[in-house]
Amino acid sequence: LEHDNASIPKGSGNLAAVLQATSESGVTTTSIPQSIPIEQVTIRKKRQELRDDKMIDHYSLILFEFDQSEIIGNNKRIIEEIKKRISPQSTVWIEGMTDRIGDDKHNQTLSTARANSAGKAINHKNMSIRGIGKNTSMYNNDLPEGRFYSRTVNITVETPIK
Repeated sequence: LEHDNASIPKGSGNLAAVLQATSESGVTTTSIPQSIPIEQVTIRKKRQELRDDKMIDHYSLILFEFDQSEIIGNNKRIIEEIKKRISPQSTVWIEGMTDRIGDDKHNQTLSTARANSAGKAINHKNMSIRGIGKNTSMYNNDLPEGRFYSRTVNITVETPIK
């Protein structure tokens, strides 16, 4: 596979991203601009910092019903797919989230319960689990869809490559 080296970003910084979708009827919707941190890691830098190779998988597909923390339905299949990507050497981070509706203390407890529920289903020896409540809003909570997508857990699996 050939690459156009001129189009490969150089250095580190933030990448600005906006998603725009147009329906068949011609209605266009644009997402809220997001900033994605980018770090260029060269072989020289990896050797200087003694960094090991690793594969990092991010999952954010587990959605919960309003005020619920139980893993049900399709979420069980998603968990099974995630478990296939986890090796004994993997480290797993799970962060539970909620929408911004409701009391802060309740949302913190609910987000922790969601993270714990996912952790129990994954059942891996090396996991870090935490609830972050409604403090981090990845989606626009002014829209019903944004609130729905905020009722989730984010799972990161980091696996060393030998």
